[in-house]
Amino acid sequence: MESDDPSSRSNSPPPQRRRICGNCDRPQAVCLCHVLPTTPITTNTRILIIHHPHEAHHKLNTARLLTKSVRH
Repeated sequence: MESDDPSSRSNSPPPQRRRICGNCDRPQAVCLCHVLPTTPITTNTRILIIHHPHEAHHKLNTARLLTKSVRH
């Protein structure tokens, strides 16, 4: 049960959202740009990504990182 006493409420500001890297789409604190190739690797090999629906919203999203690393 919540108290209506104003002194029991926190006066601290709400937490700020983490900054996201515009290149790898990861939080800046764990940005992976330093390990991604500066120029995507060109390959003639066809790559098929089998993507589980749960990973589509997963923060690690390795399929997105692969598309930034390889070009065909």
